[in-house]
Amino acid sequence: MILGGFLSAVTTVFLRGLGYSAESTVQQPFMDSLQGWVAANPAVAVPAIVAVVVFLGPAAEEIAFRGGIFRLLKHLGEWLSGTLGGGKVKVEPGNGGREKAPSRLPVVLAAVLSSVFFALLHLEPVILPTLLVFALVLCYILERTKSLLPCIVAHATFNSFATSVIVLGGLGVLDPLPV
Repeated sequence: MILGGFLSAVTTVFLRGLGYSAESTVQQPFMDSLQGWVAANPAVAVPAIVAVVVFLGPAAEEIAFRGGIFRLLKHLGEWLSGTLGGGKVKVEPGNGGREKAPSRLPVVLAAVLSSVFFALLHLEPVILPTLLVFALVLCYILERTKSLLPCIVAHATFNSFATSVIVLGGLGVLDPLPV
């Protein structure tokens, strides 16, 4: 979270330095309407927002991005590297006759491409670097655990912070942050 905050701050300064607005212009009307809904009807709005933003959204995005796009790109890259490399694992002479480890390039390229796509689809220039790093971390988690469940839990946790800001803002506990 500290890295994400730092990246967002750097991006804000960079965008302002270029003369661009660092305000959340794309999703801000939607966020404002959610806060208005929370203010008007918290008993319905809060559970609905939590269900969608904390549970359904992360599950759907992880199935689509890490379970679908990342895995597809990874397998495509592995297939291409196997096809272009003759499909043979090389035995290195100075390696004691052991097989050379397969290239990590397809995994890295798949992680970068799917993460860039994920970050760009959120349409927020200020948090784009944060989302990019977050998506790369989710790809790493998937590669290490071979399961989408830890990715979904991490994504739900990440989204719970944004949900807290929306709900607390709608309840009047938080003032709008100055931009």
